[in-house]
Amino acid sequence: MNQVQSILSRVESSPMTSLIVFMSWQAPRHESTLHCASFETFVSLAKSRLQSDFTAHKLNGVYGGVAEESCMMQFDNINQLDALNLIEDAILLGKDLGQDSILTSSVKSSRLYSCQSGHVDAVGQGYQLLENPADNYSELNGVKFSLNLEF
Repeated sequence: MNQVQSILSRVESSPMTSLIVFMSWQAPRHESTLHCASFETFVSLAKSRLQSDFTAHKLNGVYGGVAEESCMMQFDNINQLDALNLIEDAILLGKDLGQDSILTSSVKSSRLYSCQSGHVDAVGQGYQLLENPADNYSELNGVKFSLNLEF
């Protein structure tokens, strides 16, 4: 089992709620009020704004033909209300960073939230490991994957 499978399967099997939030801090697509020069700066800002501790994993990926770095924030053993509050706060952080959207993954589903409206733009469940994707993937330690979402 590789690191991606280990992290994402933990979400699927946890007795408490586990939540993963995927967010980029680079290449704002909208007006932004915040700027992060590095992964470390982003993680520090996110921990402060989300008022929660998490395990941060640096991802590389390509979305819409644009290469970017992003962060997979892993929150373990939290209750459902805390998970909902974290999602709301993450959407606001994404908006302040000028991002289009954030992705979340929990035991029941994966969701793509618009940072501009807060609405859910896509829903799915699970993930898939990818061999040689050209677009719309993330990579952690050489393992490429994507969440299963239906738009």
